[in-house]
Amino acid sequence: MKKTIVKYIFGVLVAGIVLCAGLGGLFYFHAIYYKNDSIRKADVKALEQDTYDLLLLTMYSEETVSAYPFEYYMAYNTYKPEHCFENLADISDYIAKALQLNESVFEIYTFFDPGIVSKAYFDSDTLVQKAYRQSLRVSITDNPDVDFVFLLPSYSMDYWEGQRDKRIKNALDSYVLFCNEFQDLENVKIYYFGHLDWMNGNPGNFVEPQVCTEEINQRMIALSIYNDKYLVEAGEIAAFVETLSEQIAENKANKVQSNLADYEIVFFGDSVIGNYSGSLSIPGVVKGICGADTYNCAIGGQAASKAVPEAETKAFDQSLEYFLTGNPQDAFADREQFRTEATRFRQSEHDAEKLLFVLGYGLNDYFSGKPIDNPADPRDIHTYCGALRVGVERIKQVYPEADIVLLAPTFATTFQNGTIPQGEAGGVLTEYVDALIRLADELNVLAINNYKELGVDETNFALYLEDDCHYNEAGRFMIAQKLIEYIEKASVE
Repeated sequence: MKKTIVKYIFGVLVAGIVLCAGLGGLFYFHAIYYKNDSIRKADVKALEQDTYDLLLLTMYSEETVSAYPFEYYMAYNTYKPEHCFENLADISDYIAKALQLNESVFEIYTFFDPGIVSKAYFDSDTLVQKAYRQSLRVSITDNPDVDFVFLLPSYSMDYWEGQRDKRIKNALDSYVLFCNEFQDLENVKIYYFGHLDWMNGNPGNFVEPQVCTEEINQRMIALSIYNDKYLVEAGEIAAFVETLSEQIAENKANKVQSNLADYEIVFFGDSVIGNYSGSLSIPGVVKGICGADTYNCAIGGQAASKAVPEAETKAFDQSLEYFLTGNPQDAFADREQFRTEATRFRQSEHDAEKLLFVLGYGLNDYFSGKPIDNPADPRDIHTYCGALRVGVERIKQVYPEADIVLLAPTFATTFQNGTIPQGEAGGVLTEYVDALIRLADELNVLAINNYKELGVDETNFALYLEDDCHYNEAGRFMIAQKLIEYIEKASVE
């Protein structure tokens, strides 16, 4: 009798454990696969209420992913779900439902992280491959008229340096597996930026080490729309992750942290500096890498020298005077970034110990055929060197302790790589470069010969220029790195 009771109790306990395990597993499944369920249901319901051209999905922070580029550049009616997709089952299920409910959709753009998928399947290639083929690949092959674009994750170098080698290898291997699994499909495109030093090497590109800023996400979308340079072609992903792996190993072995947090750096110059804002601009890269407080007061189209008659884009002397005094108050009304930055500087408490001015002129002086110098009047602001002499003098009057760096004009392909003089008074581009280097010696200020030292020329300009004279993200990153290198060297000396 006692044995029967014991067996009964034991059976009840076992059944209870099994039931609890089952309910726990069900709860776990629901929590993992349908997290934020009420939001998810609302995201599905939204597809029934309107027609859309494009769906924008993300496995990253949804707060930093915006539909703006598609709506602004492409005029696509875009829907971005409010919840972040945290696993393969959720995102695959949503895509399948979306294409059933909204037949107008012709493109699905996804910020996709294969590393999350791989980790959920214990980093087993066999399990991951099987999961892809039973879910996401089915939706893609069943909808050949829908374009599927995947943007693989870009993490900061700070993130990668904090990971164990095995975790790094598993994550990078997952990128290779994903590309190998889907690149054979004609309606799939995959883009990757994470191995590029201008992306992973600038902490300013990230809200958190694993989360790009909204600005960076928008830029990656724009580049994927207009530039297949970042499209991962068959077989390329292995080389890309190898590059990233080598970068991580190098940074772990030789960690060098630039620190210019005690600097305020004010940039004047032309469109190479002034046409860009945020962390992808030259001032933004400098700030992101070394912590200096930077001010982008450069203006696109501006030359150092003054035009006769005066050009619509006011010259350096006028922007410098507005920067220093705020007068005339109505000046540069159409140059919002310049006015904002100049005002921010004037209103700053200037807690930094050191002040540095960077002057980057020369291309527009060359393009417009301005005289390089006037031996009869060295302070002639209608010449390239004269305008810079007067500018340096004016800065020293107001900020006698400030340091000044002159940036030589960079390589450009305009006018046969800068070899054709413009106008009777102008020279070739290298003459402006050489004149600036001599001028720096004369004025006892630092000069950086970007034309020569960057290594950009007619053989490799396509890697660094986005047109005939403006530098792309890689080029601007390189210019900023060179500037930081010179500042650090000068501060030690």
